[in-house]
Amino acid sequence: MGINQIEELNQKRFKKRQEVESFLNNFNDIIRDRKFNFNIEDIIFELKGLIDKFSRDTIKISIFSEVSSGKSTFLNALIFNKPILESKIGETTAKIFHIKYGKKYTINGIEKETLVEIKEQIAQENRKNLDMMTENQNLMETQSLITLPHENLKKGIELYDTPGFASIKEKKILTMLKEVVSQSDAIILLLDISQGIKESERLFIKKILHNIQINKRFIVLNKYDSIVNEDDLAIKSKEEIAQEISMLIEEIENTLQMLQYDSTQKINSFYLSAKKALVGKIQNNTNKLEESRFPIFEEEFWRRVVEAKDEVFEDNIKAFHRVKENIKEGLKKEREILQKRQKRLEIKLASSMESQRKILTLEKEIEKLKKLKSSNSKIKETLTSQEYIVREDIIYILKVNLVSELSNIRYLDKLIFWKLKDRYKESIVLVMNNATSYIIEKLNSFISNSMEYRKELDDILWSINQNITEPLVPTKHDKKIDLEEIMKRVIDKMENFIWWDMSTFFALLIYDTFTKESEILEPSYVELMREISDIKRDLSIELFNKKIQIEQYISIVENEIEKIKQSKKEQENLEKKIKKVALFIDDIDKWI
Repeated sequence: MGINQIEELNQKRFKKRQEVESFLNNFNDIIRDRKFNFNIEDIIFELKGLIDKFSRDTIKISIFSEVSSGKSTFLNALIFNKPILESKIGETTAKIFHIKYGKKYTINGIEKETLVEIKEQIAQENRKNLDMMTENQNLMETQSLITLPHENLKKGIELYDTPGFASIKEKKILTMLKEVVSQSDAIILLLDISQGIKESERLFIKKILHNIQINKRFIVLNKYDSIVNEDDLAIKSKEEIAQEISMLIEEIENTLQMLQYDSTQKINSFYLSAKKALVGKIQNNTNKLEESRFPIFEEEFWRRVVEAKDEVFEDNIKAFHRVKENIKEGLKKEREILQKRQKRLEIKLASSMESQRKILTLEKEIEKLKKLKSSNSKIKETLTSQEYIVREDIIYILKVNLVSELSNIRYLDKLIFWKLKDRYKESIVLVMNNATSYIIEKLNSFISNSMEYRKELDDILWSINQNITEPLVPTKHDKKIDLEEIMKRVIDKMENFIWWDMSTFFALLIYDTFTKESEILEPSYVELMREISDIKRDLSIELFNKKIQIEQYISIVENEIEKIKQSKKEQENLEKKIKKVALFIDDIDKWI
């Protein structure tokens, strides 16, 4: 690539970086203080990773594996040709080691004379980071930079050695791995072929691997020599062993292919022994090196990553386009969710606003109940005075009618004294029958206030029940006052038990003044007067009970009003939420 082409590519990268930065800033505006139903964190990682990629002209390759899969040994064979990185069972890499080209050996800017000094410093930093690692510590900020004069690295290749996953800090490390992958142009995933594909590796493949182009993924099946022991060599031919290994690799590749995001993409892997390769390089043993199959991977790896320098820019543009499409699709679904939520909120708001109308209605009904309670006392006070007036009116009309009837009894009729009692009784009953309509009219007037009171209370309760969640059960009215039945009963009693004794009999014989006779016969109305008193008593009891019930109704409805009033705040919150959701939808529409 000529100088002009390099300059042109650098300008394109610069513009793209600005475009991604602007996109990320705008995206941050839309996601600020908002919750989404898709993974925003991964998208942010990818966008930040693209900014990093468009900011440099090197190829960044990251190496991942589960702990104790031989990653340190693998890197020693690939880069150092000596056991520089610690290689032992357990968690050995506790930070990210950034390895790039340099004319001299350095670590974190400090020059070292030999690789041995680099080894000692790496071990020291690992131990220090293991001791200091906390939940709040950002592993991306604990990188150590190693430089060394390696010819392949000189071609613009940078390697990143990452902590092994499935460690005691698994959650923290997985988050860090996502971030590292987002900034990587290619990756090496190291698997222990003898262990099969473990759960943590499955998770990494399913959740993270798809972010790297298929031709930039290097799947390495390490420790292949561990699946063949000396006994196998004694009883099986090399062809049989090779066939078994081939079948095992095919099975692993099929599993890997099914696990990845797009299962149609073909997985290619390299099986080798990093340990045997490192020993071969240290001993300068060509046969052992060939047996390790490491040179096959090494040659293919360096060739492809060097060639990738011309591809990564276009790959990153495609990745940016893919991220935007993913965001677009995610926001479309988000909009559908928000629109449904907006509809639910609007229905809830309408219900809340209806509640405010109910408050006004209920407050008016409470005022009516209070007035009714006040009129209850007045009605009760007037019953006694009305009772006296009703009694007097009824007795007066009975007297007038009785005088008229008694005029038909002559003095000579009294001589037939044995029939006199029946004659007077007939007169009184006849008077009662003739005055029934008048008496009923007077009694109706007497109880009318109470009856109207009942109806008014029933109307208020009906209105209240239309506006509360748990309707009040209207109280049953006391026994119905059937005045016609009362009059029939009174006449029957007067006919059978008319007020009569010897003193009354002789008085009627002696006095012939009609007025006197009517006064003597007045006690015969006692049953009617008793019924009037009973009516008054029943009305008084009912009024007392209704007064207590009204007080209960007022208390219940006031509590209901307080509950509904609490929805006023909810209504205000709902209005804010609806506006917020509407703005969110508008923002999404601008993006889509």
